[in-house]
Amino acid sequence: MSVSESGDGLSDVTVLLWTGYGLAALSVAVFLACIVLPSPLWTLVLLAMAVVSLVVVFRAPDVFETWGRDGRRGFNLLVGAPTLLLCALAVHVQFEDYTVPIAVTLVGAMVLVVAGMVVLSRVVMDSPLFFLMFAFVMGAGLSSSALAVVDVMYDPMPPATLWAPVLDRYVTHSARGVRNGHLRIGPFGGQRGTDLTVTDDLYAAHPPGSVICMLEGHGGVGLRWTALCGR
Repeated sequence: MSVSESGDGLSDVTVLLWTGYGLAALSVAVFLACIVLPSPLWTLVLLAMAVVSLVVVFRAPDVFETWGRDGRRGFNLLVGAPTLLLCALAVHVQFEDYTVPIAVTLVGAMVLVVAGMVVLSRVVMDSPLFFLMFAFVMGAGLSSSALAVVDVMYDPMPPATLWAPVLDRYVTHSARGVRNGHLRIGPFGGQRGTDLTVTDDLYAAHPPGSVICMLEGHGGVGLRWTALCGR
């Protein structure tokens, strides 16, 4: 039986809705604080908000189903905003070895999928499959991004500043026509060459033959990482 079907369901639903959507709204402000005023504290706050929001959603996922334009009820992805913003904060981090990050990502995804199946055994939803897909994405995103931000923000040693040669650059377009600039960089420090997705300004400022500033750290949890300077 879902919260919405319980005796004092109305008050419970109201609390859950305010908490879920309130955390989604506040996470935008915390994310901007992480960008403008980078600090382990803000990162930890955003991580905590992501965890709490998912706990709220899994308490009663049917509460967060809304009516769509097609007249059908579907799961509202807005409640996943804290986790998605945490992913955006970690997307620029690259690891030297992806064995552990991939394992952590898969475990996180499977844990939330199993949790979602347990929830669906007691809650009736109009979009159960979509909810399980949501659980998989949120589990993978939360576990991988949490690992990345903790590894970088809580690195006990200051990162080394290195210069990587730009070998080539190219542009791709998404299915929606969004333009993305990429730089192909050669080996630097102890790292192999890789392709980076960069902003338009960085793309224009780094033609082939130039160098770009990179950071390399040992990691707060022992995973060596690299990132663009200033990110």
